Amino acid sequence: MRIAHARKRLLALTGCWLWLGAVGPAPAQTATAAEERAEAQSEDALKMEAKAVWDRWVALTEAHDPEVAELYAEDAVLIRVQRLPDGTQSTSETAASELRPTLTRTLKAARKAGYHATYAEVRLRVEEKGVKIDATRVVAAENQRLPHSWFMVPDQGGSWKIQTEWFSTAHAPGGD
Repeated sequence: MRIAHARKRLLALTGCWLWLGAVGPAPAQTATAAEERAEAQSEDALKMEAKAVWDRWVALTEAHDPEVAELYAEDAVLIRVQRLPDGTQSTSETAASELRPTLTRTLKAARKAGYHATYAEVRLRVEEKGVKIDATRVVAAENQRLPHSWFMVPDQGGSWKIQTEWFSTAHAPGGD
């Protein structure tokens, strides 16, 4: 009641247009700022969930553990871009149906070769349907810094899964 009376007095003293011009937009601006904060908090939460899955992926691949395949969505795709000695690129895709055997074979070979990588320059970005993670894969033994990306989405049960993984490799002499 007091607020309504104060508004009536203010209108009488300053005029309707002045009041609407000075006071009217403030609530909308406050709501916009609150919405922006909520959206930023929501994006941070999404990034944290996706990053937790990525951290698990890093740990499992570093351990050469084929259980890493469980982190991929049922319809996941791995996209490999290989840089060839002549400067061209060759791209190959591994569909979900071949994911587990491919990962098992690759991780076994990596363990045998003593392959280890670290990840630098990790960046997370919320996109329309999930979170994109971009990083640089650093292989010190081979003096390589190669781009590596993952797109993560929540599955129907709400668990985050890797939908798409893009990675680059350098041509290994005598390799495929």
